[in-house]
Amino acid sequence: MISQIVRLLLLCAISGSVYSGAPSAHAENTVGTGDTVEIAKARVLSVEKQATSRVPGTDVMAELQTVKVIVLDGSEKGKEVTVENDYLHLEVGEVFYLTHTVGAFDGVDYYAVNDPYRLPQILWIVALFVVLVCVFGGKQGVRGLVSMLGSFVRIC
Repeated sequence: MISQIVRLLLLCAISGSVYSGAPSAHAENTVGTGDTVEIAKARVLSVEKQATSRVPGTDVMAELQTVKVIVLDGSEKGKEVTVENDYLHLEVGEVFYLTHTVGAFDGVDYYAVNDPYRLPQILWIVALFVVLVCVFGGKQGVRGLVSMLGSFVRIC
């Protein structure tokens, strides 16, 4: 009985996290300059160049990468682009958010690395939380999770 409840709660937690009515990762905006800015997920296909250089005016060393990526969603889905990256250390196969800006005056495309894609890690943490609540809280912990899930459903 408890194992069935745990499975049900895990399924609800995962499906609620995946489809919570929140907007997708694809976002588009026109900033005050008239530039069109779009944020989409991208996957690293290859690291073409990697170097370390000193940040001008400081003693800080920064890693610079030239990476070839494929855009996974948005208006440029499926397009392969090359991006200069000085923000994150990226490896082949890694998924991250890519910012695509189209200049209002010159129409030139600019690409920049934004943030890593963290949803899989967050889902593991949520699943671990549910398991720990069930293990240490027992029946009362399961009831607490059901109540919390009911509150989330009612609020949303």
